[in-house]
Amino acid sequence: MAKSTPPAAVSRARPNILITGTPGTGKSSLAERVAAACSLSSVDVSAVAKAAGLCAEYDEELDTFVIDEDKVLDHMEEQLGGAA
Repeated sequence: MAKSTPPAAVSRARPNILITGTPGTGKSSLAERVAAACSLSSVDVSAVAKAAGLCAEYDEELDTFVIDEDKVLDHMEEQLGGAA
């Protein structure tokens, strides 16, 4: 039986570390500390989504924007020059 070839993996030298959670819990502060400790850069995805008009709606109950994840991923891939 022939073995199937897996899809080509994206080669990257540095990881993407995603920090998610409820608004106001310190995600941005944690992300900045992790980035500094690991010599990585930090990207505030919410700020990118707002600036690029990639929010799907506003959640009144949580007092925050809900991002369109597909559009944000496409935008981030373009900005980061490859797979995000």
